[in-house]
Amino acid sequence: MSKNPSTSTYDHPGTIASIPELCIFCKIITEKEGLIYEDEDVYVLNDKFPVSQVHLLVIPKRHIKNSYHLRNTDKDLVQKMIEVGSKIARDMNLENYRLGFHRALVISVPHLHMHVISLPFTSIIKQKLLFNWFLFTDAQNILNSLL
Repeated sequence: MSKNPSTSTYDHPGTIASIPELCIFCKIITEKEGLIYEDEDVYVLNDKFPVSQVHLLVIPKRHIKNSYHLRNTDKDLVQKMIEVGSKIARDMNLENYRLGFHRALVISVPHLHMHVISLPFTSIIKQKLLFNWFLFTDAQNILNSLL
């Protein structure tokens, strides 16, 4: 696989964090920085720029650039991301929360990650700008597109 960030878009199953020198999320998993949950496929950490009281990221250990690079064979991974995010939300006693992925224009880190966001948002401006229907897609919709 090329180490160029413009072409390193998809790690195949069994590969973990292939470009830590170029991707902050690959670096975090290799250095185990700030993890609040980890298993063989995913890890969870707090969002560095939260938009609500609880704002977590569920991140696959495999480097996949974003949701546009998911393949049908990734449906089990996305399902697991949803299950892990939902379980952590329940364990934190969150009654209202959203699970989802940013789309194209607002992807700040080019490594697939799912947001777990407690409601309500603490910033109405960020909610309107970054988490609207056009730029943020419900995790279940992403999973359904892979089935």
